Amino acid sequence: MIREAAVDFDRLLDEAFALLKPVLLSGWLTTGLGANAGSLKPPGGASVPVGAAGAGGGPAGAIPDRLDGKSTNLPLGREGAYRPCGESIDLPNDSARNNMNRLAGKRALITGGTSGIGLETAQRFVAEGADVLVTGVTPASIDKARQVLGDKVPVVQADARDLDAQRGLAERVREHFGELDVAFLNAGVSDWRPFEDHTEESFDRLFDINVKSVFFLTQALVPVLANPSSVILNASASAHGGYGRSNAYAATKAAVGSRMRSWNADLLRSHSIRFNAVSPGPVDTPLYSGAKLGIEDPAQQTAVLEAISAGIPLGRMGLPEEVAEAVVYLASDVSAFVVGQDLILDGGQTVL
Repeated sequence: MIREAAVDFDRLLDEAFALLKPVLLSGWLTTGLGANAGSLKPPGGASVPVGAAGAGGGPAGAIPDRLDGKSTNLPLGREGAYRPCGESIDLPNDSARNNMNRLAGKRALITGGTSGIGLETAQRFVAEGADVLVTGVTPASIDKARQVLGDKVPVVQADARDLDAQRGLAERVREHFGELDVAFLNAGVSDWRPFEDHTEESFDRLFDINVKSVFFLTQALVPVLANPSSVILNASASAHGGYGRSNAYAATKAAVGSRMRSWNADLLRSHSIRFNAVSPGPVDTPLYSGAKLGIEDPAQQTAVLEAISAGIPLGRMGLPEEVAEAVVYLASDVSAFVVGQDLILDGGQTVL
C-alpha cells in the first residue's frame, strides 16, 4: 500500500509540473540567465533590475519598492538618531503607504502606544484606515501621543501591573468599538542588568508587566474580539539568542512566543482569532536613549550605539517604521493565512 501511495504521489507531481511548465517558462522570473541575470520580470513587462546602480532612481544596491522599479529614499528622520549605514534608508514613501488602506474599517487596540514602536504603529494604523484606541502609562507620554495622533484617537491610561485596570481596558474597548478586529499587545518593559544584580523585585516587575498582564488582558479581550480577528504580540529577538544582561528580560519574551503558539491551539478554531508575534532586535527608540541606558556623556552614548550597530550584520539599528510595517502586515487581511509566526526583525543578528 505504501508503494502504491508513493507511485500515486509521483504521478500527481508529474501532472502538476505539466500544468505549471508553461507558466514557469513564460518569463515570470528570470534569474541568472544571460542579460536578464538578477532581474525580476512580471508577465508582459520589462525586467526590473535588482541592486543595479540607479535602479528606479535609487542608489546602487537599492531594492525597488514595486515591480515597476520605483523606489524612494526616506530621510533619516529624528535628529540625533544614529545611522552608521549612511545618509538614507530605502523604504516605501509616505504617499505610497498612505494610499494602501490595508486596515480600512478595522477597529484596533494598541497597548503601550504612546512612544517608540507603539506610537509609530498607531500612526501607521491610522494612515492605513483603522480606528484606533491607544494605551499609555505616564501623563507626559499620553499628552504627547494625543498631540501626535489627534482628537480622533482615544489615548487612555492603563497600568499594566494592575489587573483590574487591564480588565477595565477590555470593557472600555467594548464600549468604544463594540468588537475588536486587531490587537497589538505592545506594552512591556526591559531591564538589562547582570544576572547577579537582579532582585526579586526587578524579576517580578518584568514578569508582571511582560507576562502576567498580557495573559490576563488577552483573557479579558477574547469575548470582545471579532470573528475573525488578529492579535499581534511584541516579543524580542532576545528570546532567540543569548545576549548578555538580557537574562530575565529574554525569559519574559520567550514566554510570549510560547503563549502565542498555545493561544492559537486554544482559540483559532473556536474563535477564529489568529495570534502572531514580532521580535525586534535593537531599534532606534527612546529605549536606547542616554537616560534609559543610564549614560549621561553623549560621547559614551554614541560609543555604545556604535557597538550595538557593529553587532548587527546590516550595520545599523532598526527603525520603528520597519517594525510598524510588519505589524500592519500581520494585522491586515493580506496575512489571513499567517498563523503562529514570530517575525524576527533584527538585521540578521540572530542568524548570521
